[in-house]
Amino acid sequence: MHCLVQSLSSFVCAKSDLSPRVLMSTKISINCYNHDELSLIRGNLKNRNVRKLNDYDHHHDADDGSSRVYSPQQEKSTHDLILKSKKGTKIRIIYSGRDSKPATCQKGARVEVRSHEDGYHGARYGATVVGPVGDDKILVQYDTLTTDDQMHPLVEMACVSDIRPLPPVITREHRFNMLEEVDAWFHDGWWVGVVIKVLPKLKYVVYFWTTNEELEFEHSNLRSHQEFINEKWVASFSRPKLTENPSLERMKLKTSGRTSMADLLCGSKVEIAHGAGRFLSTWYPAVILGPVSNGKYLVEYRTLKTKNGSELVEEEVDVLCIRPSPPISQQAHQFKLQDSVDAWDGNGWRIGQIHTTMKDFKYEVYFWATKTVVEFEHAYLRPHQDFINGVWLGN
Repeated sequence: MHCLVQSLSSFVCAKSDLSPRVLMSTKISINCYNHDELSLIRGNLKNRNVRKLNDYDHHHDADDGSSRVYSPQQEKSTHDLILKSKKGTKIRIIYSGRDSKPATCQKGARVEVRSHEDGYHGARYGATVVGPVGDDKILVQYDTLTTDDQMHPLVEMACVSDIRPLPPVITREHRFNMLEEVDAWFHDGWWVGVVIKVLPKLKYVVYFWTTNEELEFEHSNLRSHQEFINEKWVASFSRPKLTENPSLERMKLKTSGRTSMADLLCGSKVEIAHGAGRFLSTWYPAVILGPVSNGKYLVEYRTLKTKNGSELVEEEVDVLCIRPSPPISQQAHQFKLQDSVDAWDGNGWRIGQIHTTMKDFKYEVYFWATKTVVEFEHAYLRPHQDFINGVWLGN
């Protein structure tokens, strides 16, 4: 029996390019033996007799030098290799390899699905995986979304890159803070925003930069924002950002005269130009509180707070530093290299250019003003637009 297994190991190694050490991690069961000659039969395999374990990163060494193999829970797919002698005796090798699809792609998995539809950009909806559809699509059934007739739960395909596990529940024993990033339950899904006002009776005003809206929420309809990064949950978005009150100067624009921005009404949503040196760097969302003398307006920033952290910053701004809030432009498909974009850094929209496109709808964005490259998710970008002579111009 020992000789048979040794011969079989040598034979399979020669035919499949597997090393004897790697082969020892393969499960072998012998249905019957006593045979003279072995010949390889492909069985159900189409291209290879035995798939390399290296393809799955299946085998690794322990610290003590011994070999370890993934647990059976990680070994979902099974491939059979059948060897047969001329006399009809069979030996079956069962290779159990780790499934290449993540747990979130398995049938019955509870997940959240990110939307890229206009008006719902970046929102996440709870769902259950029905099953895979190809290599990069998953069929899901939503918890709260229904068909047009509202008779059945909505079932549709979603990209694997838009699916993540349900985040862990974080119980808040204290109030959310000013400018804290949160998820708000709205329109049957979770929308990421930032707290801009802390109100009495456990209520808040949340600003959504993707839609330039402000809405009031009760404490129970908010949760701490979390990102699923490298298979780990992070309680805040882990990317570089400017300080809460950036040390940038307001910049006067040459492309919009005083006449195009005259007579701004109280409550108008605008953006304030800030920069460093000769570079226009960032647009900060604000609201007009009222006119003051000499072509200036009193504005209240939406995402900059005072030093004591209790109020939003108010200041007088020259009309040449102000432009209207741009029309909402949400891009469903991926940005391309060198596309001009605005990237939300937690306080405002930084002007940059797509430097690198990455998987899972992520990008590296280059910023001219600081000569830096920073990674952003798709939901934190918008197509860049300029307001020139009273007209919006895009890429």
